[in-house]
Amino acid sequence: MEPYVVLDLETTGVGPARDQIFQIALRHSDGRRWTTWINPGVAIPEPIRRLTRADLDAIRQAPPLAVVLPEVIPWLSETTVVGHNVRFDLAFLERQGVRVKQWIDTLEWARIAFPTRTHYRLADFFPEAIGDLHDAETDVDLTETLLHEIRRALGRLPVSTQTDLARILGSEWHWWAISSSPGPEDDVLSPLDHPSPEPEPDPMPDPVPVNWDVAQRLHELGQHVGPDVRWDHRPEQLAILQRVDQAMREGEILLAQAGTGTGKSLAYLIPALRQALTNGTRVVVATHTLALQEQLWQRDWPLASQGLPARAVLLKGRGRYLCLLRAHQVRDDWHVLGEAAERRWALARLLTYIAVTDRGDGSDTAGNATWDALWREVEVDMDHCIGPRCPYAGPCFMRRSRRDAESSHVLIVNHALLVAHLMTGRALPEFSHVIIDEAHHLGEVVERGFGFEFPIYRWLKQLREMFEGRSAIAQRAQWHPDLLPLFYDLQHQFQQLGQSLGEWAQLLVVESPPSEYDTRMVRLDRERRQLWQTRDTERQWNRLLDTLAEADGGVQTLLAELESRYGAHLSDDRALWRLAQWLKDFPETAHNLSRWGQIDDERVSWWEIHQWSDGNPEVTLRWSWVEIGPLLDRHLWQTVTSATLTSATLGLSGRTPYLAEWLGIDPSRLATVSVPSPFDWDHQARLFLAQDAPDPREPEYWDALAAFLIQTAPIRGGRMLVLLTSNRSVGQLAWRIRAPLEEQGIQTLAQGIDGPPRLIVEQFRQNGRSVLLGTASLWEGVDIPGQALEIVVLARLPFRAPGEPLEEARHERIRQQGKSPFWTRSLPDAIIRFQQGFGRLIRTKSDRGVVVVFDPRIQPTRTRYAATFLQALPAVPWVNLPIASLPERITAFWEEQHAHFAE
Repeated sequence: MEPYVVLDLETTGVGPARDQIFQIALRHSDGRRWTTWINPGVAIPEPIRRLTRADLDAIRQAPPLAVVLPEVIPWLSETTVVGHNVRFDLAFLERQGVRVKQWIDTLEWARIAFPTRTHYRLADFFPEAIGDLHDAETDVDLTETLLHEIRRALGRLPVSTQTDLARILGSEWHWWAISSSPGPEDDVLSPLDHPSPEPEPDPMPDPVPVNWDVAQRLHELGQHVGPDVRWDHRPEQLAILQRVDQAMREGEILLAQAGTGTGKSLAYLIPALRQALTNGTRVVVATHTLALQEQLWQRDWPLASQGLPARAVLLKGRGRYLCLLRAHQVRDDWHVLGEAAERRWALARLLTYIAVTDRGDGSDTAGNATWDALWREVEVDMDHCIGPRCPYAGPCFMRRSRRDAESSHVLIVNHALLVAHLMTGRALPEFSHVIIDEAHHLGEVVERGFGFEFPIYRWLKQLREMFEGRSAIAQRAQWHPDLLPLFYDLQHQFQQLGQSLGEWAQLLVVESPPSEYDTRMVRLDRERRQLWQTRDTERQWNRLLDTLAEADGGVQTLLAELESRYGAHLSDDRALWRLAQWLKDFPETAHNLSRWGQIDDERVSWWEIHQWSDGNPEVTLRWSWVEIGPLLDRHLWQTVTSATLTSATLGLSGRTPYLAEWLGIDPSRLATVSVPSPFDWDHQARLFLAQDAPDPREPEYWDALAAFLIQTAPIRGGRMLVLLTSNRSVGQLAWRIRAPLEEQGIQTLAQGIDGPPRLIVEQFRQNGRSVLLGTASLWEGVDIPGQALEIVVLARLPFRAPGEPLEEARHERIRQQGKSPFWTRSLPDAIIRFQQGFGRLIRTKSDRGVVVVFDPRIQPTRTRYAATFLQALPAVPWVNLPIASLPERITAFWEEQHAHFAE
């Protein structure tokens, strides 16, 4: 490598125009180093002082920047400047008139050298040094270490990938001076350079005698776990394990409610292994979140299966996988050399990702908008996939995972892929048992999967990409003069359809009443349909359906001609194959679209208007089944030997559990088991009810809640999660508390305002002095163990927003059955969400904290259902107090627990 200087600054903020430098560190590649404090002339904000551990006495006595710069400039003027996110540092120096000629950003290069990582902070590379980071002198040392690790990783890449990087990045690549001469590791090729036909899948292994029972297996695993695995004997885990094993042997459908910390993953994987090995059958394990799916694959499955001849595979939907054929086309596009720098860097990372990944799974990576856009260009989709005829069918990540499934005992999937299989019968190989984790989400996935969703503007964009004059398909059609008349006819029909759909979308926007929510939903019921018949609206919809039918006819004609002329050779022409695949899918889309708006007792139709941040609306037509139980019964429960549905929150109360009835489980096969969390609730947690909280519908509610948070957050220095029920309420609260909390050195992180959930949760973990405000996605699936989270505030009871079309239709059905929609559906549904929100607090036996419910409806004297919410929680002590007394009692809680948990 050429000579370099590593640079790091510490600053009073992130804005070069308003913030100042207070520390500079430099390290030359020849070993020289230099560092100094700088008097910024302004106060250093308290969060930054704590983060950087700034020596305020030394800073007060330090020289100003103007005195220091003459010493800094010679270091930077004639050599390459290296830094982690170095553009940030250079922006501050440029503000002072200091410019450098060349730089290397280890943040950008780390994304290329280590493309399967999801986090790229120095703390992620050097976790052992986390207590010393954000000191400029430490950071330059670690940045130099990372620089050399990056160079070694780049040098291990296949020579062909290095050649591609040199072509795409030019002088930026050559700076590293990496030798690309073939070495002993160059037998390994990037899959892009190794197309091959698809091999036959391995057969399913024969049954294997199993001489252990499930309890014995669990005990043996506990004796042989490594020192890095925490293992506790948990009677709750054993109870779930034995009950799952019984359900599998006796052909039951088991609802297993297992509180947080019971270890339910092993409790169902061990019986699954026994069944699969003994009988030579497959077991499907389905999760709702990708995070749990990855946990099962990376942590729980290796432990459960160690020492056994068992096979498993991780399966995801098509769109999660990278398509090598599309990536090949993007790589070989000569226009890439003229692309913007961000695009070239994203492509460089994509090529190294392909060279090192063994999964080709998009969830392996994390990136910015440019990376996400590039991934969409290369992900597998039905419009591009040419199946086993693809030259990359052999190394194809998606097809390889499907082949592996044919010989696997356990298939680890997500709910969406399971439901896709229920609809088509083609997504998974045959299986005998199913285990559904996070089962309280299954209904909503079935609802979407078996329903219909048609985003008009997104579909019109796809239509233009397929048929406009500059598209690859339109260009390729010129090569087939005999097809041109049919193609032009269809092109004209789709232009008319596109115009009709665009006009229809505009009409629906006008028809939609205003709403306080981001998405407006309007049900198309009999009353509205009758109103349309008195206006031109009905005639406009019928004209659209006529245009749709004409386009469908044109599709059938062109598709028949393509198949007649080319037959099995159609896939030889990739553009025509893509066209044929799209044409094959269109009749189903047209059929479902024509069913939208039909009024019957089994389905409900509605439209949604979602306002994007750029101000443009997306109009989506949707219909769904009112009842999903019969669908699940026909497509799943009747086809499997046994099923286990598990979650920490299944609402197992009453004679017939809410979820069992909703999911259509036959009472004759139903079994239930419920075990609590193995936590010491008396010592670990308290539940406080705000006795005099105002009605959430009244304006004074937000002022009262804000005042309570401003007074309470400093008790533990932030570490507070506030769960709300709408994006609007997040905004209402954020502007009230942000400034007062900042004065106390506490940061406010508001979902949708300060970033998406994943980003702000990560920031919350890093910066202890924070209050996190979130809505739906933060009520569950957020795991923040330890001292990072010590107070959870449930601002409102999580009943669904009124006016959701599908819920309205279901409530009508329940009334027709002579039941109460509130007690039959709304309340059980809200209780499950309430349990999930409460469950954010205590995740391990060492956690402790308090939950505050700031909704007067939780008061036993106010509502008939308040006791139902409280009874759904674990045995946590709860106290009902006036708001004014809560801060004092919360403080007292920590003092009371000091004897049990050392601070």
